[in-house]
Amino acid sequence: MASGLGTRFLQASSVNIFVQSWARHSPGTRLVVFVGPEDLKVIKQTQPWPSVLSPTWGVQLVSTRVPLTATEVRAGHTPVVIKKRKFHRYTAFLDYLEGAGASCEGVVLSDSRDVIVQADVWTDPVVARLLKEDSLVFSLEGNTAHQPFLLKESKWNEVALAKCYPADVVQAVGQKPLSCSGVTLGSANAIKSYLRAFMRAAANALPTCMNDQPVHNYLLHHLPTIEPLEFKYMVLNNSQSPVMSFQFGVPAHVDEFSRIITLDGHLAPIVHQYDRQQELAQAYRAMYPVIEGKVVSLDAKYDPTNLQNKK
Repeated sequence: MASGLGTRFLQASSVNIFVQSWARHSPGTRLVVFVGPEDLKVIKQTQPWPSVLSPTWGVQLVSTRVPLTATEVRAGHTPVVIKKRKFHRYTAFLDYLEGAGASCEGVVLSDSRDVIVQADVWTDPVVARLLKEDSLVFSLEGNTAHQPFLLKESKWNEVALAKCYPADVVQAVGQKPLSCSGVTLGSANAIKSYLRAFMRAAANALPTCMNDQPVHNYLLHHLPTIEPLEFKYMVLNNSQSPVMSFQFGVPAHVDEFSRIITLDGHLAPIVHQYDRQQELAQAYRAMYPVIEGKVVSLDAKYDPTNLQNKK
């Protein structure tokens, strides 16, 4: 389930990397892409968007409108309205999953602009364990194999947290390891419980709260001191998690198939924030090209672990 999609702010080439890498490595996955009504017409009619977000690649478009009152519409871009617009997609995610019922076993809540899949997500042993145990994973940022990267070590995250919660919460949560909100993965039941908890955490936030990352970390580190979380979860670092967060650097190398592998040999099936490294972004645009407004189709059966495919 993809978010972060707005045609005014995103490049189709970046979203194409997201979609095509899923189609290549996990072709049975249903990609549900949430868009605002203002973007839906562009996506359906203006190339290359119709090629990028095509049902051919397993994409289902869901239009979601923020339910604003007449008073809120007249008020314009007030903090309350901006906050409501920012977090409405979590309600849309939950509504969709509630309607899907038992047809969803595993769910990935994901950004779309800076995420690439580099192996089959659903055959990863950690993901298989999450589904078996009906749980989800919180992925930590930075080189956390030996020492946690604390939220307070990132000025942006500390400032964002201060816009959402009182000083005592900022002090307490700032001492905790930073978890990335960009990709959350787990069983459908665990994800639904996470979404309900997230909306309660967002409701507790100040009107000036404009970002989901502080809410995500508040949920992980502070909400359990107020109420028990109604789902099981793991907290894993970049050498363990099925999601690698690349924002603050990870000791890793890029192999001959452009897969990012940590120095201790961990291949995460999902990589988030790869675009922080310009060379990687260029390589992935070459792997998943959009040429003259059209997507270059890929063989979904391609297996980079099969050396017979190597030329």
